[in-house]
Amino acid sequence: MNPGPASLPPDAETSGQQPSLVRGLTLLDSVLLLVSGIIDIILAGIILLGLPETAVWALGLLVGINMLFGGAALIAMAFAARQPA
Repeated sequence: MNPGPASLPPDAETSGQQPSLVRGLTLLDSVLLLVSGIIDIILAGIILLGLPETAVWALGLLVGINMLFGGAALIAMAFAARQPA
């Protein structure tokens, strides 16, 4: 019994797991991760081709995004700490 390359591993078929490209992620999560990486590469090219004019707004945008996600992470940790263990 030789399974084909497109079949799921035997343990995934019995446990009801969804197929994925990256271990621990669903197929949709894997595709979104890949698309995100491609968009990052395109944006990096746009910024590099526009230097030095793009340096000011790109730096401000990246710092703003970093502050936004840093704040969201702090809020998430605060909510997680409030929940009983």
